[in-house]
Amino acid sequence: MLGYYHQQQKQGIYYDGHEREDVVEYRKTFLSKMAEFEKYMATYEGENMKRVPPILTPGEKEHLLVVHDECIFYSNDGKRGTWAKSGELPLHKKGNGSLWKTQTNRQAN
Repeated sequence: MLGYYHQQQKQGIYYDGHEREDVVEYRKTFLSKMAEFEKYMATYEGENMKRVPPILTPGEKEHLLVVHDECIFYSNDGKRGTWAKSGELPLHKKGNGSLWKTQTNRQAN
């Protein structure tokens, strides 16, 4: 259209660090520690997720898992295509665009 063509963007701003050596090592440590705490936490069973309290010895206290989830979205996230004339490099704005932040705190009862 008018000499412009829709082109796919070749590079993005997303960096996946989930398999970095330090992250993998931390994940192993975290999961090992969580496995130790499991015996102090309630479990949930069946279709209705019936709460089953932990079996504790005198002096032990129930542990509650509290998690925090935070996501950040930028207005330019996910934009992979652009319109440009054949043979020309498209100009992109610096930065990630507008920011939207969501967060959730949850606690298992």
